[in-house]
Amino acid sequence: MESVHQALAGLYPPDTYSTNTPHPTIHVRVPKDDNLRANCSACPRLREIMSAFVKRTGARWDPSPELAYINAKLQRHLPPGQKLKVEPGPRLGTVMDNVRASMAHHPDIPPLPAEFLDSELRRRADVVTLDEWFAGFRESNECRMLGIGSLAGDIVAGMTKVVERNLGIEAGGKGAGLPAARFALLGGHHSTIGAMLIGLGCFDEEWPPFTSHIDIELFRDERTAAHAGRTWWLRRLEEIGRRPLKELDGEEKRRLEGYYVRVKYNDRVLKVPACAGQGKHLHGDETFCTLVRKTDLLATSPHL
Repeated sequence: MESVHQALAGLYPPDTYSTNTPHPTIHVRVPKDDNLRANCSACPRLREIMSAFVKRTGARWDPSPELAYINAKLQRHLPPGQKLKVEPGPRLGTVMDNVRASMAHHPDIPPLPAEFLDSELRRRADVVTLDEWFAGFRESNECRMLGIGSLAGDIVAGMTKVVERNLGIEAGGKGAGLPAARFALLGGHHSTIGAMLIGLGCFDEEWPPFTSHIDIELFRDERTAAHAGRTWWLRRLEEIGRRPLKELDGEEKRRLEGYYVRVKYNDRVLKVPACAGQGKHLHGDETFCTLVRKTDLLATSPHL
């Protein structure tokens, strides 16, 4: 909740409001419906998969030279007789979370002992923690579907709602996902960022830094996109929502034509591998994926 208030205050400072500006409405979901992270609490199967990958990470790295180097560097800061491990504690990931937080809030002079700032220590720690958090998403299609697929589906559904609103189709409540908003701000975690990038096939194998963000932009080509004026009959049709491409008929697919999606990570435009083929991107620019193919990513992509 504090993050939401801070984001709103940054985007819309109080002195920019007029006296008749309505206050924003904040919708809060119960924890079981949270899909802005890999919600292991609500999905026993996802919890089982993630736990198996964490155990594998521990077996692989706890006895490794990487952990030996890290423990030798930090030994004087640990309780007597204890060593950092993947799991159970004291956990390397928890220590590194605090190191990253301190360095982000105090980039010039982090208030940490010199051992924690050792670049080789942080490089080795990143290798281990990346494996701990993201190996499941890299290697398991089921993990991607359960861990990030729901959020990806909501985003795709939100974009199709914008398209259908432009066509004059009234929302009937059947399509899940985000509302047909011109701008949606979703607050996640490093695991959200990394998992989404892996799902798109664009992960750079670097730990997502503080304030990382993914921009998903929807564009319309006025020359080819359908318009409400000549497609009034679409009002009678069912919303597309999160339905995969293979379930759509020809007219429903034509609704999405002329719309393109561009993805940026920390303001860097990404090339999504699934959009590289003929007919899957704007002619002459592979960074603009066709929305009609983007909708199908949930069903056909080897990543999502």
